[in-house]
Amino acid sequence: MRPFVLLCCLIALPLAAPAQPCPAGQQGDPYPGRCGAYQDADRDSLCDLTKSAVGAGEVDSLYITSTSALPARGPRYHLLEFALVVALLAVATEVALARRRALTLRLQALWNWLLLLSFLLSALSGLYFAIPIADRPRTTLNISLWHTEASILFIAVGIYHAVRRFASMLRGMGALGNKK
Repeated sequence: MRPFVLLCCLIALPLAAPAQPCPAGQQGDPYPGRCGAYQDADRDSLCDLTKSAVGAGEVDSLYITSTSALPARGPRYHLLEFALVVALLAVATEVALARRRALTLRLQALWNWLLLLSFLLSALSGLYFAIPIADRPRTTLNISLWHTEASILFIAVGIYHAVRRFASMLRGMGALGNKK
């Protein structure tokens, strides 16, 4: 149980970054948004993160007509942090398995649960974008950011899962080839 709690804490650390106004420094960003962090809880077709810089009557000046006005970078995702955490956990798993084979089933179950949960987070948050914009439920969460973060975690855990299972798949194919 302790490794599972530790794993959850390590995964949650990069997600606990404080919310900032517009991560791309936009002001009055219209739908669909320029940086990928678009939020519109009040459904007025303006990004909620950029409204503090926009006053009433400035709607006509919201559209960017020059590419020089585009932000140099989009939102900051935690790709390296997730990859590092998953790599460290994978190394810790392999070391633990080398020392105590009795942990094999528990550690496999832990990784399988992590893979399943990250898939469900990615898939369910992705379904939000299948809903027409006008019909989407209002939320203060940045679903786009959470979807991307969950997808990054799913990919990182999936790569470890595939590497770990690849040897088993090859052994299984060899066993099939030897039967006559």
